[in-house]
Amino acid sequence: MSQLFKISLCLLLSAFSLCSAPVLAEPGNHKGELYFYWGYNRSTYASSDLHFQGPGYDFTLNEATAHDKPSSFSAGLYLNPARMTVPQYEARIGYYISERTNISLGMTHMKYVLTQNQGTTISGTIEESASPDHAGIYDNDLIQMGHDFLQFEHTDGLNYGNAEIETMIPAWENSSQSMGLYVTAALGLGIVTPKTDVTLFGQERSDRLSLAGFGINTKVGLKFEFLTRFFLHYFISVGYIDLNGIPTRSGGQDTADQSIIFGANSMVGGMTVYTF
Repeated sequence: MSQLFKISLCLLLSAFSLCSAPVLAEPGNHKGELYFYWGYNRSTYASSDLHFQGPGYDFTLNEATAHDKPSSFSAGLYLNPARMTVPQYEARIGYYISERTNISLGMTHMKYVLTQNQGTTISGTIEESASPDHAGIYDNDLIQMGHDFLQFEHTDGLNYGNAEIETMIPAWENSSQSMGLYVTAALGLGIVTPKTDVTLFGQERSDRLSLAGFGINTKVGLKFEFLTRFFLHYFISVGYIDLNGIPTRSGGQDTADQSIIFGANSMVGGMTVYTF
C-alpha cells in the first residue's frame, strides 16, 4: 500500500508540474493549490486495556503499557526511496479550499510495542485446553507478562489513514513576502489498519494486516514557508484509536480489542503545486 501511495503521488505531482502555469504566489495565500509532504514521527501511548478472546479463553489485561519503535538514522534507510516507509512516517496530500484552509488525505504510520516483562493485572478465564501453563480464573490478579505469555506489537505498523481539515494563522511574514511563519491547527478522522505481530501463550505466531477500527485526532504546529512554494512543518498530534477484532491466530476465531490514546511529534517537509 505504501509503494502504491508513493507512485501515485509522484505521478500526480508530475502531471500538475507539467500543466500548471509558472505563477508565483505569496506564502500563506494558497487558494486552489495542491500540496504534499513527507516526514517522520515519534509516538507515545497511554496505558490501555487489552481484551483477548478465543476458544478456551476470554480475558483482559488492565492498564498495559507500550512504547514506539523508532528506526536508527541511516542514509540507506531514511533517504532510500525503496525503504523510506520502514521508519515511523507521515505522508499527506491536500488541497487549499481557501487561502489558509486546506483539506487533505494522509497516513500516519506509527509503531506500537507492548512492553515486555511488565507487571499488570488480569481478569477473566483461561482454560486448560488453551494454555495448561496459564489456566485459571482471574479477578484483577497480578501477572508478569513474559514472552511465554504474550508478545504483542503493531510494528508494521499502527497505520492511521485519515482525512483532515487544517487552517493556519500568520505569526510572521517578511516584507518581501518570500517567507512566513504560521501557527496551524487541524482535526482528523479516519480508519486504522494495523499489521499486528502476536504470539499468545508461546504458541503460533500471527502477523497479519487487518481493517480493525477508526481514529480521531487533533494537532497543532508551526509551519515555515520559504521560496514561495516550499515548507517545513512541525506539529504535535493527540488522538484516540479504537480497534476491534484484531486477528491473533489463524482461523479467525482468536481476536483482540483495545482502545489507544496516542501522542505524536512529527517533522515534515513539503511543497505546494500551483494549479492555476
